[in-house]
Amino acid sequence: MIATRQVGRRRTRLAAVTVVSLALLGAGAVGLCASAGWLPAPEGADAGPLGPLSAFLLPAGEGARFEGRVVQRLDAGSYTYLEVERAEGERRWVVTLSSSRGARSRADEVRVIAMGFAERFASKRLGRSFDGLYFAVVQPL
Repeated sequence: MIATRQVGRRRTRLAAVTVVSLALLGAGAVGLCASAGWLPAPEGADAGPLGPLSAFLLPAGEGARFEGRVVQRLDAGSYTYLEVERAEGERRWVVTLSSSRGARSRADEVRVIAMGFAERFASKRLGRSFDGLYFAVVQPL
């Protein structure tokens, strides 16, 4: 019985991570773009294997994971934008769900697991644009 419970928990945890990941990438990157006032995907973006999500693929050779120190935090409704400075001094903007543990935490050090990227991204709610924005899950270290 104990083994059955542990397997059930693992499956539940895996299912929860999968749902959150798909929700962030799918709803965050595409479904809510119009309602949040973000710029639409570039023309022809739906031509890729992921449909409109192809516009948010990570650049070739770009690491999908990195760690760093949060130097700026901008709350925008259901999303939190974080400026993360890596050890070598490079700064990157990341957006995650405000309800996520990494966004709620006031930890200075975070791990970023990027699932998408936009070269240029405009947020009407914040009234600003971002040159290079990662769609990611953020975890406190």
